[in-house]
Amino acid sequence: MRTEKHIVNKTYGGHQLSRYIDVYEVSANRCHSVPESGYKGTEATLVDEPAWNEKFSSYSITGATLTGNNFILNNDVTAQANYETAKNLTLQTDGHGTIAANKNSGFIGDQVTLSNTANSGYEFSNYNITGAILTGNKFNFIGNDVIAKAIFIDKYNPLGLPANTIRCKFVKGYTPSMGNSRTLVDSTNNVWDIYKASNDWSRLFAEDFWGSHYLLEVLGANTSNVTNMFAVFEYCTSLTSVALFDTSKVTDMIGTFEFCTSLISIPLFDTSNVQNMNLMFYACFAVQSGALALYQQASTQVNIPSHSETFSDCGINTTQGAAELAQIPSDWK
Repeated sequence: MRTEKHIVNKTYGGHQLSRYIDVYEVSANRCHSVPESGYKGTEATLVDEPAWNEKFSSYSITGATLTGNNFILNNDVTAQANYETAKNLTLQTDGHGTIAANKNSGFIGDQVTLSNTANSGYEFSNYNITGAILTGNKFNFIGNDVIAKAIFIDKYNPLGLPANTIRCKFVKGYTPSMGNSRTLVDSTNNVWDIYKASNDWSRLFAEDFWGSHYLLEVLGANTSNVTNMFAVFEYCTSLTSVALFDTSKVTDMIGTFEFCTSLISIPLFDTSNVQNMNLMFYACFAVQSGALALYQQASTQVNIPSHSETFSDCGINTTQGAAELAQIPSDWK
């Protein structure tokens, strides 16, 4: 409130003459003024007082015009400091890896970088985020709390297929009959899930004679329990690609891809328990890559006593494939 200060000016004939000068006060909320009161024309400065989790946003003022954080006292003044409260980041995972961030809270405009580490056997898939917009692995706080979740997938079974199931694309119009059961999952592209109850998958596609010729792609599989893959894809002459699947328990891979004459690449299969790789890629003429890497891995394992003609003529019809084949020792081809 405005107060009055008595000022003595002069003395005439023993009498004092005086006048009153107005003094104005500043009423401040969540800030303070320096000075807190003053005469007309006094310059004052507002100083904000944020809490530890707040960031100054703006001042609201009545009774004066604010320039920056300064004003002139010509009236009583009411001022308030406004603050932005820091927003929190909550990190979550699906249990198959970890997620981290360079900061776990922030103000509008603050940028956050996410990172992740997958557990063994898994690989990072994507982030799910609410409360912000993610670009790559970064986002900016926009005034909301944020939840970020890292999603990981089984590197050998990214489609999440049930055990002993293989997902295959066939020539349109063909209906497979191999395995114990079959489920059509994509009628437009003629994609089927084939289930084989046994862990012995020997000659799986040979169970249906035409299936060997009409199989186009292996899109994924859950073979984590399979132990025998003898001639599984033998004479699948139209098969062009095979997604990596778990072969950690397989002991027999004789002729697994024999005469797969359209196969383009070879995944780095787990051969840690394989005892016999004879003829595994025999006459896979169109292979462009993967043979050399698989040889280099398998050749370091002392428990593969049989590998005769594993890569015989594998990739011989392609420039890169032939170059890889040339680097594989003769006892493997």
